[in-house]
Amino acid sequence: MSYPGRIQPGKVIKSAYSTIDFAPTILKLANFDLEEIRTNTGINFHGVDGSDDILDDNLEESRHLSLGQEKNSTDGVDDLAIDTAQLISEMNLPTNTSNIDTDRITTTQILNYSTDGILPAKESKDRVRYMMEAKKGKWASAYNSRFKLIVSDRDVPWLFDRDNDPDEVINVYGQSDYTDIQQELLDGLLDEMRKFDFTLLEKNKNALFWDRPVCLDSRDQFYGLMKNTLCAQIAKNPDLKYQCNEASVQELCPVTCGICCKDSNGMILIGDDLFTCKDISINYPKKCFAPEVKEYCPETCGNCENTDVTMSRMKVYKPDAGSAR
Repeated sequence: MSYPGRIQPGKVIKSAYSTIDFAPTILKLANFDLEEIRTNTGINFHGVDGSDDILDDNLEESRHLSLGQEKNSTDGVDDLAIDTAQLISEMNLPTNTSNIDTDRITTTQILNYSTDGILPAKESKDRVRYMMEAKKGKWASAYNSRFKLIVSDRDVPWLFDRDNDPDEVINVYGQSDYTDIQQELLDGLLDEMRKFDFTLLEKNKNALFWDRPVCLDSRDQFYGLMKNTLCAQIAKNPDLKYQCNEASVQELCPVTCGICCKDSNGMILIGDDLFTCKDISINYPKKCFAPEVKEYCPETCGNCENTDVTMSRMKVYKPDAGSAR
């Protein structure tokens, strides 16, 4: 962006912004009064005004937020905090999102996190945004200038480190180096989902993986004895079970091939509450009706009883004479 005399050449802003922030930011840069626009036209901007960051004379990333309140922390570093209710009130955003039919960023928050060896101390604060797919409630996301967390009704959580993986291909969720930022993003996202009735919660009739199941088949295509194979295809077609004789297929499809069947150690989201397999076993056995719960807690839900768990039993899978390879 070029604005001679107003924006410093070489200005870099690393905080997370989205396209819905363009209108309020550009209008403010052009000296329009956003409140006057709302009053006269009824237009409510669902983005935030980022003009203060852009116009800040400091060439380094600005940490200023127009709706933030600055305070001093015990280590002498300024913390920035946003009162979410204040932000929603001032932006005229709905607190119930059930009638929204487009992707929507709901709010902005500052998280202070420490990820040993991942971020230098000067980057220990960052703006975090929360987004959802609102119409069908398929996913929700928390992201800042470097990390993006996605939870969905169709897969395990994904966490991307966009500094090291700008194409967002490698899922680092569960890796020890990312434990702190992963947990902070998860906690913040769940708070936002509950507070603003994210469609993902409203339409989630079963359960969501909040942690990765200990036994999990790959969702990706792979080259086994057949090209472009999926674990799900092998699970549904008995004629393809012979592929489980291959060590590479067993590694990719441990559930389908019957070599892994144990309860997971983390949490699963059912409705808007988190549960462990132990919680379900002791107090909520009826929650095993959900396929995701059965996959996450197979021992608790009795899904291991008929599972082949030894190599000798797996060897019974042989192709019929007419089976294609």
